[in-house]
Amino acid sequence: MITSEQIKANLEARLCAEELINLGESECIAGKLNRIRFWQIIADCAAEAINKHVVDNVTEMNEVQALAFEKTEMPYGKYQGQSIKQIVHLDKEYLPWIAENEFASNLKRYLRSKQYKQRLG
Repeated sequence: MITSEQIKANLEARLCAEELINLGESECIAGKLNRIRFWQIIADCAAEAINKHVVDNVTEMNEVQALAFEKTEMPYGKYQGQSIKQIVHLDKEYLPWIAENEFASNLKRYLRSKQYKQRLG
């Protein structure tokens, strides 16, 4: 259940975002900004911000899921082929670094881009 504090925080965030958008729109109307480029940058910034916070919004694994996941082998990187459990003991900073690494999500976004499709021919 959403609390009144969460509703208030969501409303404040929305008002702040709308204020920034209105400011950008007024600059576009005044001819100071290119409208299409402005919205492209807003979309890119929003996508980057969302990607940075995806890990924070992921639900925690229960014990059974975590034990099963620890048996998973790392599919790439310097610990390729080693289990998650082994990696935890070998390098405590590696898995958090991988989780925060934006390359994989950016690569998926790139593979969907017009630029990528154009390069394929």
